[in-house]
Formats: sequence, C-alpha cells, structure tokens
Amino acid sequence: MRQVYLKTTACGTSGAHRSRSHAVKPAALATGLIVVATLAACGTGGDTNSVDASPPPGPPAAASPVVMLGDTRDWVFTPASDFSETVDGSTAAVSNPPNAGDVAELQGVQSPGGELLADSVSIEHILDGPVDSIDLQHAQLVVLGLTVTLRPGTHLYLTGEEGTVQSSGSDLEQLRPGDRITVSGQVTLSGQVQATRLARSSEEGNYLVTAFAGTVDSNAHTVRIGSLLIDYSEARLRGFPGEGLQAGQRLRVRGVLAATDNFAAAEVSYLSTEWPHADHTQVSIRGLVTAVKSPTGIEIDGHAVELGSGLCAGLNELVSVTGIGDSSGRVVAATAYLDADVASVGVSGPVTAVDSLFAVYTVLGFSVQTSLTTSYSYDACAATGQFQMGEMVSASGGAGPKAGVVLATQLNEAASDDSTGVTVAQGYYSVADPYAIVAGRPIEITDATTFVRFMGHMDRQTFLAAPVPDDGDPVCNYNLFFKIVPGTESAPVAQSVEFIRYADC
Repeated sequence: MRQVYLKTTACGTSGAHRSRSHAVKPAALATGLIVVATLAACGTGGDTNSVDASPPPGPPAAASPVVMLGDTRDWVFTPASDFSETVDGSTAAVSNPPNAGDVAELQGVQSPGGELLADSVSIEHILDGPVDSIDLQHAQLVVLGLTVTLRPGTHLYLTGEEGTVQSSGSDLEQLRPGDRITVSGQVTLSGQVQATRLARSSEEGNYLVTAFAGTVDSNAHTVRIGSLLIDYSEARLRGFPGEGLQAGQRLRVRGVLAATDNFAAAEVSYLSTEWPHADHTQVSIRGLVTAVKSPTGIEIDGHAVELGSGLCAGLNELVSVTGIGDSSGRVVAATAYLDADVASVGVSGPVTAVDSLFAVYTVLGFSVQTSLTTSYSYDACAATGQFQMGEMVSASGGAGPKAGVVLATQLNEAASDDSTGVTVAQGYYSVADPYAIVAGRPIEITDATTFVRFMGHMDRQTFLAAPVPDDGDPVCNYNLFFKIVPGTESAPVAQSVEFIRYADC
C-alpha cells in the first residue's frame, strides 16, 4: 500500500516552529475518494492522523451566522429576502449552485439542519484576459503575465461542456494565445496562480487582475504583480486605507495591456482581508496557505487564522479549515485538513530522469509533474521535495492534459511494501488490445499477465474486450493495480492486474 506523508510548518502548540512528517495509510485510489489527510498532530501523543481541537463555545442551537470562503464546488444555498450578489465587485447574478471551481465568499445563517440561508454571495476571479502562452506538457498557462498552474481537479468550461483537467484535458488543446479566458483559483503572494476553474470569458473591455501587490514604487505610481508591471498613475483608487497602496495588499485591478507585461490600470480597488463576521460566527475556509506568521498563526488567501491546539498547516498547502470567529476579529480553527484534488492515478517506481527546471520526475515512463501545492515526504526537507535518480518514489494525482503526464498532489518516498506499478481508479482508464491505457500511456497486457482478486473469472481476452464493469453498486467503486515486469519500465508490461475494492464495501 502507498504511504502518504504530510509536511507541516505551523502548529497550534506552544513553543517554536516545528517541521515534521506524519505517515498515514489512506484507502486505495477511487473516483469518489479525495486524497485528503487530516493535518498531522504536532507534538507527542502517538501515531494519530486526526486531531480534534476543542472549539470555543459555539452559538445556540438556533440558526447561527456563518461565513464561507473558497472553492464553491459543493455549495447549495437559499437566497434571503434581501439577498445581494456580486461578481468581481459589480452587481451580477450568481448561479445557485455557483459554477464548479469558482471562488467566492458567502455570508448568511445556517439552520441546525444545515440549510444555508445566504444574505450575500461575492465571487472573485483571479484573472480575466488574454492567454500569453500555453505549456500543456507542464500544465501551465501564462495569462496577463501571471503563471497559471493546472491541477487534476481544475474545472474547465472551454468547449460548452463542463469537465476537469483529468477527465477532459483535451479541451485545453482548443486554447490559443490571445484567447480571452476567466481564471478562478488561489494566488500566492508572489503572483503564482493555482487554478480551480478556467472558462472562456464573456467580458469585453478592461482586463482583470486580482492578486497581492508586490513591489510598489509610489513615485512612479507602479506596482508589480508577478512579472506584470502595473502603471496606476491614471487609475481611480477605491477603498484604500489612509496609508494608500502598499506591498502585500490584495488588489482588484482593471485596465488594458499597454505592452507585453505592462498594464495600464483604469481602476485599482483595495480588497480587505479582515474577516466580515461577528462574535460566534461559524467560519468555513477552503484555500491556499499564503503565509505562516507564527507557530499558531497562518493566512489563508490573505485572511488571518489562528490554529487551534494540535492543528498544523504549511506554506502553499491547500487546506480546508473550520472555526469560530470571536469578538476580536480572529478566526480560531477547530479543524484543518489538506484539501487535495480527487486522485485517479498512482505511480510507484524508480526515478529514471529529473527535470529540475519544471520539477518533473520520470517514473515508469510517466512524467510526474509537481507544483507548489504538491506534498512531499522528506521530514524537515519536505519543503524542497527533491528526489534523486534511482530513488524509489510513490506519486498520486490525476492525468494531465498531455499523454503520459501525471499531475502529482502527493509525491513520497516509496514505502518498503510498495510494488513497482500503476494504480488507476474506475473510469480513468481505457483498453485497446493489447494495451490498457492509463493517463494516455499504454501498459501491455500479455498472455503471461495474471489477474488477481477479480469478481469471477478474468483473463486477457475478457479484460481487453472492455473496461471492467462494476457490480451495480454505485458506492463500491474499484481500482486496478498494474504490477510492472522488472526491466520494462520504459515500455511497461503488466506482470499482474489486481482488482482492489473499497475496504468498507
């Protein structure tokens, strides 16, 4: 079985920073399984991978105020009578549920039964503008000078149909430099974007950038976001505090491209990162850790969060946090866990090539593409995630937009009981005699290939006739593990194919 390790750099404990890894044994990959592990406990107390922090006193059993912030993929709400909705600061209709992958803030109340009554929903896009360049091999785009990284679960709406990178990555082939798109997601302080949704834009006129201010030159009236230099000398400034535009502030900028990587702003708005809540408000956040301020203090998408006892989070980790707001404006987190995309592909074997420029490891001929949000295994060195030629690694993630690319959400030192092979979830492979196709890469099925733990008789001819059907139970999905014949890593041949069911089916 595969072993997953989590890096942590901020801990809800008294004392200094800690950085450690904690091993957990997840269930096998499956279409419905999010490869998410509760953030490791920091401190003593045994081999626990789930920590319950005692939350502060909560609201009464009646409907309680709630703030939700982040990816809206599972939001369903009822609009209140005075409901307000905005998109990028302008009044506009918001679909209910919102488009999968959009990032928004919801304020309202939640009934004891869980129903959300929304007073307001505000959607904020990161970018709306032309594509500068496209590198699908490395799952990256450049839009308005900012690098946009794609994840397995990044939602796509480019051809008139909804999909994700790992299910509909070929849709990205339709994009061309100059096409105008809208990008939702999270952005680091340095201007790197982790996309949750790409869609063709319906906007006209000014382009949009929503990100954190980098270097500010108040004399020249310029601010840099990533490689984009923004001239705000003729812009209307809106909502700024007394000190004016400063580095680190979250900005919404509208304007036009004056030249390559040079943006003439028409309007620059200050976006507050203070929590809009009162005492005892329930807060739910799904986003990117953009800063680690102290052993207990982090920022998620620029918003301050105090970690409760026993909770940890690291820079650039995608996390989901729940907590309670207090009268001082803090959010004290009661739960926190890594929020990776659904994992559909796993690869375990020796590293045969390393591309340090793009952080790509070749394993069994697959290009394992890592990113800022990939979790690694090397204890205190986990932040670097560096592996060497010949080392045994275990990666999990999803198919990339190009054949043979796996976008890694986890890349770990292989456990001693890992076999060299490929794991794939139901629905994420195909067959074409004599091959099974995983992430666009063929694995040869021969007469010598054996079949293990299948429900009834299975042989090569039957297997290659069609993908293995399920047993009619929609809950009990399966995975397949292709053990690879030693020495065939460059052109994989299956020694065996193992059928793996959920343990609780």
